[in-house]
Amino acid sequence: MKIFLERNCDSYRNLIGFSPALLSFASANGLEEVVKMLLRRGDIDPDKPDEEGQTPLYLAAGNGHVAVVKILLGRDDVNPDTPDNNGETPLHRAAWNGHEEVVKLLLGRDDVNPRHPDKLGRTPLWWATKRGLAGVIALLPSPHP
Repeated sequence: MKIFLERNCDSYRNLIGFSPALLSFASANGLEEVVKMLLRRGDIDPDKPDEEGQTPLYLAAGNGHVAVVKILLGRDDVNPDTPDNNGETPLHRAAWNGHEEVVKLLLGRDDVNPRHPDKLGRTPLWWATKRGLAGVIALLPSPHP
């Protein structure tokens, strides 16, 4: 990590030719202290999507990293409802993977639409139902208001 920062690289691609941005990598892997350190720099966009449109929050939510999700949700420059290239939001990923605590955090936000469909019309509830995740299903609102 130190070598990236010393060379002022915000991604592995800048250094070795491929891989996600450092913040995305740290978020996806639950590296809370690294996330905090990178965000303190001020020159890294905390809402920057990767090639698949997945933001650091999307990656942290999808992997159930509650502490990192809380850090990112605490920022004004992170949109918690940003869809990836398939139209899936952080809530879709958290629901698909059964991360109930992350689902609760996202549902506690006014700027997260729990009925947001992906490009094929599938909602977070659809994904949780397909996977048989009763705990997540109980948290999500019905498909029709």
